[in-house]
Amino acid sequence: MNQEDLLAWTAYHEGAWQRLLASGAGDCLEEKIGWRTVESVLRLTTVLQSLWPELEEHLRQEETGLVPILGPFLGEEVGPLASMLREHQQIRQARSSLLSASPETGPASELQDLVFLLEDHWRKEKYVLFPLAAEVLDRGMTPPWGRT
Repeated sequence: MNQEDLLAWTAYHEGAWQRLLASGAGDCLEEKIGWRTVESVLRLTTVLQSLWPELEEHLRQEETGLVPILGPFLGEEVGPLASMLREHQQIRQARSSLLSASPETGPASELQDLVFLLEDHWRKEKYVLFPLAAEVLDRGMTPPWGRT
């Protein structure tokens, strides 16, 4: 991985988020009152379900592409990569909870949990993980503890 690869990855990452917002999810997310209306909850649930294959592929690419390359430099047991991997599992679990939500009570709280996890995860990657990856690349892939 080099700077060009990282720039392409961050552009893809930003594009995936923008596609989620443009798909109709943005209306519900920005309104914040949408959590109270059955129509908004059902619409956003449908949007997230339709985008799930892309999101799952995105998570898989991070796990199989970024982690093996950046793990030796950022660590995989603690720190931003470990956090990212935990969040991937939380996102998958939140989706599972959304799918098994009771029709009587509605999926509003499960949906809200999933959306907030996605928003938080996106911010951490954009503002923490990707800048750290850029720093590692700027150092010529030398682990920070190995610099002289």
